[in-house]
Amino acid sequence: MNEQREHDYAFDDYRNDLPPRAMGSETEYTNDCNVEKLLNRSHYGGLNRKLTHFIHPRYFISPGRHTAPSAVTSNGGEVYLDVTVLEYATPECTSSEELVLHERSGEQIICDTIARIGLSNRLQPKVYKRSGYVEVWAKNHSVPILDETSIGHHESYTSLNVFSAMPLANRENEMCRNTEARQFADYLALRKLIDGVGMVAGDHFSITQKPRAIDYNSFTRDTGRVGKKPFQQKMSRLEVRSGEGNKSDWAVEFKAGLTSLVLRLIEHRSYPKQLKLYDPNTAVLRIARDPMADVLLESGAYMKAVDVLKGIVDAAYELGQKFENLPAYEQKAYNDFIQFYDDLHKVNLKENDVSALSDRIDWAARYEFLMRRGASYDTITTDDLQQVQYDLLWDRIGEKDIARKWFSRFGHTALSVEIPAPPQTRAETRVQIAKELYAAGTLRNVDWNNISTNDGHRYISRHPLSKTMERIEDDQPTAYYS
Repeated sequence: MNEQREHDYAFDDYRNDLPPRAMGSETEYTNDCNVEKLLNRSHYGGLNRKLTHFIHPRYFISPGRHTAPSAVTSNGGEVYLDVTVLEYATPECTSSEELVLHERSGEQIICDTIARIGLSNRLQPKVYKRSGYVEVWAKNHSVPILDETSIGHHESYTSLNVFSAMPLANRENEMCRNTEARQFADYLALRKLIDGVGMVAGDHFSITQKPRAIDYNSFTRDTGRVGKKPFQQKMSRLEVRSGEGNKSDWAVEFKAGLTSLVLRLIEHRSYPKQLKLYDPNTAVLRIARDPMADVLLESGAYMKAVDVLKGIVDAAYELGQKFENLPAYEQKAYNDFIQFYDDLHKVNLKENDVSALSDRIDWAARYEFLMRRGASYDTITTDDLQQVQYDLLWDRIGEKDIARKWFSRFGHTALSVEIPAPPQTRAETRVQIAKELYAAGTLRNVDWNNISTNDGHRYISRHPLSKTMERIEDDQPTAYYS
């Protein structure tokens, strides 16, 4: 399959070859104010108009979906209100390197938008890219200051696999029993070594902010304080729900490229069965405390978590080597993994030594940052509210983003980026059509694969890598903006 088809890759293409993927991410940004309440105080019409008013013209293309206050951004992404916080979704990207740039652009757009909303209310909100919180109890009080909860950071990858073929009505029950679902969940549990962003936890330093938020054994729960699905399949899109909001550009590129590579094992049904974990939930708790921890396999044997992960990654790379079209970003992810694997063996939290990874892995960089402020392995807990404060400071975005300043010393992206043009996927066409229709006053709704107008037309794109959108007639035109 050397020919790069524009769209309509089939199940057999993923089963027998390595077709290109589209990939993207979604991030909820927390802050110290209620964005919805601040928007409702303004006088610019409905909530959707209020949101679009505060997005800077250089970032704004048009309003987005009519089901939620949202806007299409100039790079092909989307900003939308998710209950009380703003969320940003990247456009459909063609590589992990491209994804990094568009995720970074989203940070800048969100930070600027919330600042403009705050300014209208004479406030200066603080904005955080954080994936979870832990309980911090104030002395002599019965309520927590911070409560462990999962905050959205999702990744998406185009993929047709065994999950895609499951009947939707019975998919949740089937997923819980499916071998490939359990295998991919295992990988995502072990991936905490890579995508964890670190956190001051109740009685230790945790390398992940989601130690209990994901139930890697179950696919039946969408919401709730704990037990969210590790991933879910939506048509040809596989959404990974266990990830965290990394600030290291290296880590964002690494985790996306490596996940794309390992996903080939699931599509080809070639995952190494001897590396099945006995309980991935327990494994996450162990590596959250010690990244060099042993984990229990289904066979009854113990292995270091990183060695299990290496076995999975090696198997994926061995599979990829059988084909001529292994994507360059997957090849790079494998090379980066070998270096990561070697360097992880030089890390010892108990000896306060994380220097081998603190230039590129979020949890290691955070740990070294906290150590430089007087903490140690024995003292990084929520009993020390000063460490909790430093922990939160690390997650702030904007001009005072100390994590970005840290990583910029090692050649990572600068603290601000030039917002790029949309990727050469359907995002490029979607932006062009939405911009023209909005200027003409006929735009009704913009979704990822569907644009509708007030005068009865729709533009459809059936694959995220397609650069075209087909125009069809819509039998039920409905006015959108009022």
